[in-house]
Amino acid sequence: TTQTLSLLLLPMCGFLFAKVGRRFLIVFLSWATFGAVIAVQGGRGLHEVAWASGFFIISLTSTIVPVLGQAIIADISERSVGRSFGLLESMFSLSQIITTLVIGILRHEEGNFAGPLDFVGGSLACGAIVSVYVAAALELRPRSERPLLHAKGPHAFTDRFSGQAFRES
Repeated sequence: TTQTLSLLLLPMCGFLFAKVGRRFLIVFLSWATFGAVIAVQGGRGLHEVAWASGFFIISLTSTIVPVLGQAIIADISERSVGRSFGLLESMFSLSQIITTLVIGILRHEEGNFAGPLDFVGGSLACGAIVSVYVAAALELRPRSERPLLHAKGPHAFTDRFSGQAFRES
C-alpha cells in the first residue's frame, strides 16, 4: 500500500533534510500535497498513474511532515523543546478534529466526496501559501551552532535526551 511504502521511505528524511534544506522542504511538501489533492479531485478521469500518484504523495507527505515539524522545533527552540512540541501536537490534534467534523458534515449534506475534497483542497491551498511565509520567517541555525547536536564525551547521547548539561571528555 502507499502508507507502507511511505513508512519505508521515512529513513531517507534525514538525508533529505540535510541535503535539500528544511525551508525548501516546507514549501515543496505543502505545494506537493495541494497538487496531489487536485489530482485526486480529478478522479478516475485522469490517467491512472496521476490518480495513484496523488494518493501516494498524500501518504508520503502525511508521513514526512510530522518528522519535519519536529526537526524544525528542535532546531529553533533551545529551552522549551517539550513545550513547543506539545503546542504543535495540540494544534495538530485540534485541526485534525475540526477537519474530520467538517468533512463529515459536508459528506452528510452532499452525499458524495466533492464537498469534502473541495474543503481539503482549499485548506491545503491556504497551507501552501502560508508555508512560503513560514519558510521565509524561519531562522534556522547552521549545524555547527545547534547546541544539542555537537555534544562530546561518553554520555553525549544520554545527555542530549535527558536535558542534563553536557559532559566534556
